[in-house]
Amino acid sequence: GLFSGLEHLVVLDLAHNELTTEWVNGETFRGLVRLIVLNLAHNDLTKVDTILFRDLSSLQVLNLESNQISVIAEGAFSGMYNLHTLLVSHNDLKIIDPFICNGLFVLSFLALDNNGITSVAPNSFQNCSN
Repeated sequence: GLFSGLEHLVVLDLAHNELTTEWVNGETFRGLVRLIVLNLAHNDLTKVDTILFRDLSSLQVLNLESNQISVIAEGAFSGMYNLHTLLVSHNDLKIIDPFICNGLFVLSFLALDNNGITSVAPNSFQNCSN
């Protein structure tokens, strides 16, 4: 991945960089198994794929605020067993799909404000800790 050789990295702040979904992909964070905080706020991301965060099992805080995210794939956050803070405010999410929190057993803070949400699937928050 882009950050190979930095396997001891615990905080990565990529906010305010005009990063796009084409640049931030399944290989970008590969191998960052010790990463605890990832800040991708204020970029140009449009979607969160299933494989985007697959190696980030130690992640505790994920900030995706103020992007243009309209789609979060089912299972995008599965495997992130230590994630307690997920910030997705100020994006373009209109629909909250089922099982968005699947596998987020210690999630204690979820921010979805300022998205213009029009529909929330019945099972969207099933398997969330709180």
